[in-house]
Amino acid sequence: MKPTYQLDELENYLATDLPLVRELNPRLIINDMRLTAPLLGQKLGVPVVSITNGIYSPYFRRAKTTPFFLRNRWHLPQRLLDAVYGSVLGRMMEPIFERPFAKPIDELYRRHGGEPLGRFSRYLAAGDRTLVADLPSIAPLDNAPETTIHVGPCLWDPPASMKQRKLCVASAAPSIYMSMGTSVFPESLVAPCVSMLLEDGYRVVLQTGGQTPPNLPSHDRLQVHDFVSNLDVMRQVNVAITHGGVSTGYEALSCGVPVIGIPSFSDQQWNADRVAAAGAGLVLNPAKVTPASLSKAVNRLCREPRFQSTATDTARPIKSCSLRKALAGALAPLLPELSQSVGTHAA
Repeated sequence: MKPTYQLDELENYLATDLPLVRELNPRLIINDMRLTAPLLGQKLGVPVVSITNGIYSPYFRRAKTTPFFLRNRWHLPQRLLDAVYGSVLGRMMEPIFERPFAKPIDELYRRHGGEPLGRFSRYLAAGDRTLVADLPSIAPLDNAPETTIHVGPCLWDPPASMKQRKLCVASAAPSIYMSMGTSVFPESLVAPCVSMLLEDGYRVVLQTGGQTPPNLPSHDRLQVHDFVSNLDVMRQVNVAITHGGVSTGYEALSCGVPVIGIPSFSDQQWNADRVAAAGAGLVLNPAKVTPASLSKAVNRLCREPRFQSTATDTARPIKSCSLRKALAGALAPLLPELSQSVGTHAA
């Protein structure tokens, strides 16, 4: 397996960051997956705060399911695979999978007097504080230190000036939002799946990312957009079909919308599996998805009240979450004056 970052890339990052941080002389370094940030903190004696998602934490409690890339190679009953991989094999294999990705980072830290951590996930969660932008119910952590703190999801809605136009999906028919990258969902399947959903009587909103797939049907219940505000759409639909990523998933759940995840990468599956385990969605194997299987999944989410109920229950803590207050509480031990300042603004 090829590392995400090569040693020369990491050296360039450090060479760029080090003089800047020395010039700024900050009291705190806050980073979002900047792998050199913890090393900067160690070298300069500056506290480091890492912002990450639970799926990237070494303490993340993954659902007891087998990754699709293994399931599609090992032709064994799914229950048997999940029982073996989820309870035993997965825990043994994860450090092995991570080792090639951590190797160049370990070497960088050795060269510059830092302490190598040995696992890629440990670098993503390294720091004096680790802020996890998730709900504990979606991204549970096991045996995490007190310095690792859930602060809730960070939702972003583009300002009106960035939106193409106000989107209206109002319809008597149940509405489905489909936002799929071509690397996740083959182009050849998009049109047949959309056609199947239209035949089932649904209204479909399709976000193409600027790459409109061929042979889309022309229908008054189909809207096709290059880009949309996810939150604008989620407020008006009944089901969201995504690649299973964290951001779109929380945008859907914040509006009480259950999610169908069709993941391509392992981290997307980890997240989609936890959403499904919470009862707020379903996960489909990308190598085996068909128009019929997608239609069946959509019908389940629309017709079985438990999915909608769970998604609605999940929306409550997302809406009540005060990210400003959570950050103030998490960072107060490092910057005591921040607690008072942020608390005043939040009030």
